[in-house]
Amino acid sequence: MLTRRDFLAASTIAGAAAAAGLTRVAFGQQANNAPILLVLSLRGGMDGLHFVAPVNDTNYIAQRPTTLRVADSGATAGWSVASQSGLDFRAHAATVALRELYQSRSLAFVHATGLMNPSRSHFDAMDMMERGVTDRAAPLRTGWLTRYLSGLGGADDGFKSAAIGSGLPALFLGAEQTPSVSNPNDFRLWVDDYLRPYQMKILNGSFAGADPVSTAMRRMLNTADVFEQKIPRAANGARVPYQPRAGVSYPADWPAGELSGALQAVAQLAKLDVGLQLATVDFGDWDHHDGQEWRFRSRVAALSTALAAFWSDMQDFQSRLVIVTVSEFGRRLKSNNSGGTDHGHGNVMMLLGGPVQGGKLYGQWPGLAPDQLDEGDLAVTTDYRAVVAEIMTRLHPGSDAATLFPGFAAASPALGLIA
Repeated sequence: MLTRRDFLAASTIAGAAAAAGLTRVAFGQQANNAPILLVLSLRGGMDGLHFVAPVNDTNYIAQRPTTLRVADSGATAGWSVASQSGLDFRAHAATVALRELYQSRSLAFVHATGLMNPSRSHFDAMDMMERGVTDRAAPLRTGWLTRYLSGLGGADDGFKSAAIGSGLPALFLGAEQTPSVSNPNDFRLWVDDYLRPYQMKILNGSFAGADPVSTAMRRMLNTADVFEQKIPRAANGARVPYQPRAGVSYPADWPAGELSGALQAVAQLAKLDVGLQLATVDFGDWDHHDGQEWRFRSRVAALSTALAAFWSDMQDFQSRLVIVTVSEFGRRLKSNNSGGTDHGHGNVMMLLGGPVQGGKLYGQWPGLAPDQLDEGDLAVTTDYRAVVAEIMTRLHPGSDAATLFPGFAAASPALGLIA
C-alpha cells in the first residue's frame, strides 16, 4: 500500500532526479558452474580435543574427566576417524550425522591447525585470523576473503559473495559490494512493488557519479533489482518462502535452528542462480569455560545435523561446493575446575565438499605429552592459512597464496585436501 509518507518521500527525491535512467547488471553466465566456497566460523574457540581426539592417549585420559573426552566405548562412544601411530582417533558421538559423509569421502578433518601466534585472546586471535596475519600490528587492512573475491574476475555480480547474518565479518574487511543477508526473502530496498521502478530510477540518478561511493551504490541497487526479479512469487505477488529439496528436513530446535536458517539462506542464494561463489556463516557460543559436557554436546549435534541437512539440500551443487570451518583457537588439554576448558591453541578444521579428498585425518599430530605441548596446549603444526589457501587456489587456479596471504609461503608439498 502506498502511504502518504512513501509518496512524499518518493516525490521529493524525484524532483531532483526525475530524468535519471535505470541501469541493470545481468549476472554473468560463467558463475553458473563456478565453485562455491562457504566459510563457517565457529566463534568462541571450539574445543577440537572434544570434537576429534585420540581416545586411547594416556595423556588425554589423565588430563580430562570422561565427561570432557571423546568416549572410546559404551553408548556414547565416538565413531572411528583414523588410526595413527597406535592412536585411535574418534569423533564425538554427537557428530554421528557426519559419519556417513566421512565414510563416503566427502568430509575430512585437519588436526593441530591454527594461528601461528600464541594469542589466547578471542578478539586478537580472530582479528589476525580473518585478516590473514600473524601480528595484530600488521598494516594489512583487508580480509582474506576480500582478496580472494577480488581475484575471481568475470562480471561484477552483486551476489558473487554474501555474509549471512546482520553484519560483515572481518573476513570481508574492505569488500565494497558484499551484502549481509539474514533471510534472502527479506532482502529489499523498497517499501512495496508499486514503488520499485520509481525508487530504482530515483536512486540510480542520485548516485550517477563516477566516485567510488556512487559506483558501489549503483552496484548494490542493481543487485537488489536483479535479485527482485529472481525471487519466486505466489499468484498474489507475495514472495514464496524457501523450500528445501524434497525429503530434506533441517533441524529447527535450539540451537540447531539458528544454523539451519543461515544455511538455508546460502542454499536459497545458490539455487536462485544469482552468481553466488562465496559465503560466510557464523555459528558461535563455543567458549565453554563451564558446563561443557552438555553445552558442547548440544552445540556439536546442532552443527552436525544442520550441516548434514544442508549437504543433502545442495545435492545439485555438491560437485562444486566446499565448506570449511574455522575457529580462533582450541582449548587447553587440561580441564578446569568448573566443568569446562580454558583458551588453548591448536584446533581441528573440518572440510566438506565434492572436491574434498575426504575420509582422512590430515595434519601432523604433535602429541599430548608435557614436552610436546605449547604452554599446556595442543601445538599448532599446520598453519590454518595452508588449509584455506590450498582450498582457494584449487577452486580458483587464478588465485595465488602469496596474494591471498602476503608474506605466507604455501605448504610444499600441498596437503592434498582438494582433488
